[in-house]
Amino acid sequence: HAKFLRTIASAFSLTNLDVIPKGVTLRALSGFQPKDAVLLLNVLHHAGYDFDPSLPRTVAAFTEYATDYLKALAGKRQYLFFQMGSNWGGDVHNPLVPRDAHIEKLRYFASLLVNGGWTICRVAYPKRTAGVIAYHDLPEMVVGALNDDPEHVFEEVLLAGLRGFALDEFPGEFYKRPLFTCVSTHVRPLA
Repeated sequence: HAKFLRTIASAFSLTNLDVIPKGVTLRALSGFQPKDAVLLLNVLHHAGYDFDPSLPRTVAAFTEYATDYLKALAGKRQYLFFQMGSNWGGDVHNPLVPRDAHIEKLRYFASLLVNGGWTICRVAYPKRTAGVIAYHDLPEMVVGALNDDPEHVFEEVLLAGLRGFALDEFPGEFYKRPLFTCVSTHVRPLA
């Protein structure tokens, strides 16, 4: 991801992009300078393994940590592009949420974001069409329900939103991860 972002920055002469190619600790977030957006892609589930190693290895401890982490970001960034794996530390034997429990995963990740001070604007999943994989948004009704009460959204609403996404056709876990676009509930737009 870091190499890709540097390539994009170079190709488009972006000078206001900071790439941090490692896990950033919760404590380190306090030193972040305000910026418009952060891409937090497939990193947070490595907390307790690749950074902040003192984090107790329980789902409850991770949930509290992840919520605090997202709150710290919400105070420093206006926009968040977020994706997270469901296997803690990348270990398939240590799931935060079962890999193929798509509804439970969507509720859990949305809860982390909403409780962490973010409003979810979009949620996208991959679809394979004519051999090409591209991300497509869930319906606005589903996104609105996730923002209102992510832990208690009716299963029928989430199932309807996921209809047409054949997530089980993808091997492994990576393509089963929703991609969230969020706006902070705490930060005013930068001038």
